[in-house]
Amino acid sequence: MSTPFPDIHDIASEVVDAAPTGADPMRTYALAELSATELGLEKLRAEFGSIDYDPSTPFGYKLATTRRHAVRLVRFQVPKAVQAAKARLKALGGDVEAEGDRIIALLREIEDPHHELIEAENARRAEAKRIKDEAEAAAEAEAARVEAQRIEMRKAAIGMIRSYLDHCRGLPSDRIQAGIDQLDGVPVDDAFEEFAEEALRAKADTLEAMRQLHTQAVAAEAEAARMAALRVEQARIAVEQAESQRVIAAKEAEIAAQYAALRRAQEADAERVRVAAAIEAAKRQADEAPALAVPPPAAKVAESVVASVTAPATKKASETSRKAAALSAIDAILSALDADCTERALAVLRNEFVGEDA
Repeated sequence: MSTPFPDIHDIASEVVDAAPTGADPMRTYALAELSATELGLEKLRAEFGSIDYDPSTPFGYKLATTRRHAVRLVRFQVPKAVQAAKARLKALGGDVEAEGDRIIALLREIEDPHHELIEAENARRAEAKRIKDEAEAAAEAEAARVEAQRIEMRKAAIGMIRSYLDHCRGLPSDRIQAGIDQLDGVPVDDAFEEFAEEALRAKADTLEAMRQLHTQAVAAEAEAARMAALRVEQARIAVEQAESQRVIAAKEAEIAAQYAALRRAQEADAERVRVAAAIEAAKRQADEAPALAVPPPAAKVAESVVASVTAPATKKASETSRKAAALSAIDAILSALDADCTERALAVLRNEFVGEDA
């Protein structure tokens, strides 16, 4: 059975009000002289209170001043009695204060053990409250951290969705299409919680941008393929043109060579005609002039010329006719009197026979 809490106010009243009942002795002590004066008021009022006189008469005036004087003597004593009572109370005050301190010390002996227990309990409660507050603060901080981490993870997932676009920049169209297919398969469900709507918008926007990027990549690749084909065609045309130029150059060189050979043949024909004419003229002069013996040196020269001219053609069938023609020409030259004409005829014969055999 639990003990009911005591009524502290009632106990204090019982202790403090434990003085004897009836008149307050302290008040009686302090007001003793004044009380005695009050007791004499009735007698004073009876003797000197009446105003049944005429102050205009000498007797009446004397009676008034006498009565007033008697009352004033008593009244003038009252302040003195008050001062005396205060002095006695002041002297008693020190004793009262000392007695109060003694009583307080006795009360503290009863109170202090309770106070110490209460203070210890208050300290325990304060420490428990501090620990509880710290635990609650730590729990709130942990909850805030978990919440921040949760939000960060959701935003990171949304950022990953948006990053598909950056990863696709500069890639070929097939890899961009693979990224589109991969992102299209990423689920946006309740795992995103309150960020689901934002994630859906991010996914839709990113897919749209990736499809535009894919279209641009396809167009760029088609243009690149067209340009590559154009370069191949241009290279083929350049090769064909180079080959054509080479063929034309070869043809031109061949034509130039043929033209040079023709010119040389024409010049040789012209020189043969001129030499034949000279030989013919020399023959006519020889027929008209007296016969001269051929000097031995000239005969040797003629024979060496014939040998040098006819040597390269020994394997040909016309060797005999060529020698006969050469000897006839030499004879015609040697029959001429002009030495310079003889030398020119020999040079013509060399060119004639050697040039044909070359």
